[in-house]
Amino acid sequence: MSRVVVINSYEGIKEALVTKGTDFGGRSHESIPVGIVTNNFKVIGLMDYSKQWLFLRKLAFKSLHLYGAGMTNIEDVVVEETEKMCSILSKEVGKPICIDQFLGNSLVNTICHLCFSKKYNSDDQEFQLIMEAMERTDKGMALDQPIAVFPWLRFFPDTETFKNLKLATKFNNEYIHKMFQEHIESYNPEKIRDVTDNLLYLSQKKDIWEEAGFEEVTGQQLEAIVHTLFLGGFETSLTSLQWFVIFLIHYPEIQTKIYQQVVDNVGLQRQTVADDKERLPYVEAAILELQRCASIAPLSFPHKALVDSSVGGQFISKGSQVLFNIYHIHNDPTHWNEPEKFKPERWLNHDGSLKKEKATHYFPFGAGTRGCLGKRMANIQMFLVVTRLLTNFEVSLAPGEPMPDLKDGNMGMTFKHKNKFKIILKQRKH
Repeated sequence: MSRVVVINSYEGIKEALVTKGTDFGGRSHESIPVGIVTNNFKVIGLMDYSKQWLFLRKLAFKSLHLYGAGMTNIEDVVVEETEKMCSILSKEVGKPICIDQFLGNSLVNTICHLCFSKKYNSDDQEFQLIMEAMERTDKGMALDQPIAVFPWLRFFPDTETFKNLKLATKFNNEYIHKMFQEHIESYNPEKIRDVTDNLLYLSQKKDIWEEAGFEEVTGQQLEAIVHTLFLGGFETSLTSLQWFVIFLIHYPEIQTKIYQQVVDNVGLQRQTVADDKERLPYVEAAILELQRCASIAPLSFPHKALVDSSVGGQFISKGSQVLFNIYHIHNDPTHWNEPEKFKPERWLNHDGSLKKEKATHYFPFGAGTRGCLGKRMANIQMFLVVTRLLTNFEVSLAPGEPMPDLKDGNMGMTFKHKNKFKIILKQRKH
């Protein structure tokens, strides 16, 4: 076991992530569940900072942001899948439902659509296997925290949860490999279909990888990028949306304010698009506040010191695992007024416009060289799902259901709410 350092101060986190980002740009490889899911840490997010990592991250970023005509096409996919979800939900109005299933189906379909141009119905057998693998992966990742506290548990890996995690990983590997091979065989540079096609296109642009000092880009490297985007694009968005629904149940007036701002500034004659963000500052503020309050990565993802270094004058030896207490920063009363309260207004000026200056004590997507690759896409997805859901429905807790606790969660791949709960949707009258 390596030495573990937890950094709690804003100044320390900024120094480590931004000022000394390369010093602490490694990734910890201590976790057995993470090692299983990522094929022994062979995905971009778990590579140490290096020349190769920088290049592969650049390819991954370009594959997302140059997809088709750019982010507009990614937006089209999110819009299509969200509309499909709202249409399905309209048939569930008035019934007690667990919305996690509907959100999960929509988000997985969005990722399959973006990465592989695959569209599934919820009763498709392959789609059900994908959803089962995602659920097993999340349950398996929940073992990470007990192992961190009781390292000897790593010697008892044959529990049912571990077995299911290995089965899920086997399925994910085979599915992603099959999709990747199908794309290689059907690839046409004149017709870029999706993110995987765009990766193949970029890999053939010799000037890109020669400029980075590489003789070639291997299929294994490209498949690792696809693996990263496929698995990484689901869990964080689902957890964020689950927490958002919980906060909306606790603060129903926020639903009303979001709906009214959409009505006043966009209207109901058309659906919201990403370009409406500037017209809907309250929606943006509510999402920013959700990311602060939920803090779905409360200790960030473990970093590793690649060299002997220091933070705040304190020596940190090479190889140390470094955690960042993002939860504390997001709930520090010396910086946030009444941090325990969900207050979108804290992000707004007196005239209702969004504050232009960036919040300092705020790290929902990390910072520096290892900041989240899919930040922009995640924000667009969150904005579109929230506005379309609340334009169509009012959300309330189902009768007889206990109110979900705002701090009661479990760590898996992310900090998820501990208990399932049911809601009632009421169709809005337009």
